[in-house]
Amino acid sequence: MSYSIDTIDDLEQQRFDAMTSGDAETLDALLSETLTYTHSHGGTDTKMVFLDNVRNGPVRYRVAERLDTEIRLVGETAVVAGRAKLAVSFKDQPIDLDLRYTAVWIHGDVGWQFEAWQSTNIA
Repeated sequence: MSYSIDTIDDLEQQRFDAMTSGDAETLDALLSETLTYTHSHGGTDTKMVFLDNVRNGPVRYRVAERLDTEIRLVGETAVVAGRAKLAVSFKDQPIDLDLRYTAVWIHGDVGWQFEAWQSTNIA
């Protein structure tokens, strides 16, 4: 894969789309084996836990919209900073989230992999 901002932007959209459609197979291909996914509530998931939650868990991503995204390439790393509006269901209870986030993609032997996510609620 190429080292372009457009490539990372496309991968981020694929990831958001896979989350809302429950496409664990696509997420499995995109997520690094060493993923650290820190939710806005402070909990942290590994790749295995995140995928299990998408497949079977109490959380369902109904809507995931990216806003105000800025992508920076630093060597073989891409840093994405932006805002996201999410509509999720947790144990069938709807939750709307307005977040600021940082996402990290790393380019390695298998191409670009999603390595880290950190988000915080906008007050």
